[in-house]
Amino acid sequence: MSKSEIFNDYSYDTLFPNFSNVIVPKNELLANIKFNKLVEYIVKEIQNIPEYEQFRNDLELIKLICNIIENKVIKKDDVNKKSAVVEGFKRSFNLSDNEIKSINNFIEFLHKNKKIKKLSCLKKYIIPTSKFFLKLVI
Repeated sequence: MSKSEIFNDYSYDTLFPNFSNVIVPKNELLANIKFNKLVEYIVKEIQNIPEYEQFRNDLELIKLICNIIENKVIKKDDVNKKSAVVEGFKRSFNLSDNEIKSINNFIEFLHKNKKIKKLSCLKKYIIPTSKFFLKLVI
């Protein structure tokens, strides 16, 4: 029996079960994975809204998604949040080039007028924790 016949019976995962946990993607591959996960998250958030199609070019929806992403992405992730939001809108609504330009302009407007805000640690952690404990008491 040759070596190739022996190894044909076993997949790589059965021979080395924890090997994929040791080797992790880095550099551009890791950045691409993070970007795509962020875009998938944006699409999921948009599609969770009932009848989301009617909010195709709605500034309020763009502001909501931008604020969610601003508070979800940390600085060390090194992901371009603006292009992720635009890509998420493109996948959700199948936008034309003019609509993509208008969404870019909306995001620029929101950014310049400081409408995209990062929540403080107090609002992020303490308030949800206090709500949890209030539910236990009540």
